[in-house]
Amino acid sequence: MRKFVFSKIWEKYFKKLSPRDQKNCIQKLQFFKESETFENNIKIVQNLLPATHRLRVWSIRMLVRYHDETTVEILKVGYRRDIYK
Repeated sequence: MRKFVFSKIWEKYFKKLSPRDQKNCIQKLQFFKESETFENNIKIVQNLLPATHRLRVWSIRMLVRYHDETTVEILKVGYRRDIYK
Protein backbone atom coordinates (compact mmCIF):
# COMPACT_ATOMS: atom_id res chain seq x y z
CA MET A 1 0.00 0.00 0.00
CA ARG A 2 1.31 3.43 -0.92
CA LYS A 3 1.56 6.47 1.33
CA PHE A 4 0.83 9.94 -0.07
CA VAL A 5 2.45 13.20 0.98
CA PHE A 6 0.67 16.34 -0.27
CA SER A 7 2.44 19.64 -0.90
CA LYS A 8 0.96 23.00 0.08
CA ILE A 9 0.79 23.97 -3.59
CA TRP A 10 -1.31 20.88 -4.24
CA GLU A 11 -3.79 21.93 -1.54
CA LYS A 12 -4.06 25.44 -3.03
CA TYR A 13 -4.80 24.19 -6.55
CA PHE A 14 -7.02 21.34 -5.36
CA LYS A 15 -9.39 23.82 -3.69
CA LYS A 16 -9.78 25.63 -7.03
CA LEU A 17 -11.14 22.51 -8.76
CA SER A 18 -14.88 21.91 -9.05
CA PRO A 19 -16.42 19.56 -6.44
CA ARG A 20 -16.94 16.89 -9.12
CA ASP A 21 -13.28 17.06 -10.15
CA GLN A 22 -12.16 16.95 -6.52
CA LYS A 23 -14.22 13.80 -6.01
CA ASN A 24 -12.72 12.19 -9.14
CA CYS A 25 -9.19 13.00 -7.95
CA ILE A 26 -9.81 11.51 -4.51
CA GLN A 27 -11.29 8.35 -6.03
CA LYS A 28 -8.31 7.97 -8.38
CA LEU A 29 -5.85 8.43 -5.53
CA GLN A 30 -7.67 5.82 -3.45
CA PHE A 31 -7.52 3.40 -6.37
CA PHE A 32 -3.84 4.21 -6.91
CA LYS A 33 -3.12 3.66 -3.22
CA GLU A 34 -4.60 0.16 -3.21
CA SER A 35 -3.48 -0.95 -6.65
CA GLU A 36 -0.34 -2.98 -7.26
CA THR A 37 0.02 -1.91 -10.89
CA PHE A 38 -1.24 1.38 -12.22
CA GLU A 39 0.58 1.77 -15.51
CA ASN A 40 -2.35 2.94 -17.68
CA ASN A 41 -2.75 6.39 -16.18
CA ILE A 42 0.69 7.24 -14.84
CA LYS A 43 3.52 8.30 -17.14
CA ILE A 44 7.05 9.56 -16.75
CA VAL A 45 7.55 13.28 -17.36
CA GLN A 46 10.73 14.97 -18.49
CA ASN A 47 12.02 18.49 -17.85
CA LEU A 48 9.50 19.18 -15.06
CA LEU A 49 11.70 18.75 -12.02
CA PRO A 50 11.07 17.95 -9.20
CA ALA A 51 8.16 15.93 -10.67
CA THR A 52 9.02 12.49 -11.99
CA HIS A 53 5.59 11.25 -13.10
CA ARG A 54 2.12 12.50 -13.92
CA LEU A 55 -1.20 10.95 -13.01
CA ARG A 56 -4.15 11.44 -15.36
CA VAL A 57 -7.72 11.93 -14.11
CA TRP A 58 -9.94 12.89 -17.07
CA SER A 59 -8.67 16.36 -18.09
CA ILE A 60 -6.86 16.85 -14.78
CA ARG A 61 -3.20 16.04 -14.24
CA MET A 62 -1.36 15.53 -10.97
CA LEU A 63 2.41 15.90 -10.94
CA VAL A 64 4.00 13.43 -8.55
CA ARG A 65 7.44 12.45 -7.32
CA TYR A 66 8.32 8.94 -6.24
CA HIS A 67 10.52 8.75 -3.16
CA ASP A 68 10.48 4.96 -2.99
CA GLU A 69 8.06 2.11 -3.66
CA THR A 70 5.72 3.07 -0.84
CA THR A 71 5.93 6.88 -0.66
CA VAL A 72 4.61 9.21 -3.34
CA GLU A 73 4.63 13.00 -3.04
CA ILE A 74 1.79 14.78 -4.84
CA LEU A 75 3.26 18.10 -5.98
CA LYS A 76 0.64 19.88 -8.08
CA VAL A 77 -2.82 19.36 -9.55
CA GLY A 78 -4.57 21.21 -12.36
CA TYR A 79 -6.24 21.05 -15.70
CA ARG A 80 -4.18 19.81 -18.62
CA ARG A 81 -3.98 23.21 -20.29
CA ASP A 82 -2.48 24.84 -17.16
CA ILE A 83 -0.42 22.21 -15.36
CA TYR A 84 2.63 22.17 -17.63
CA LYS A 85 3.21 25.93 -17.60
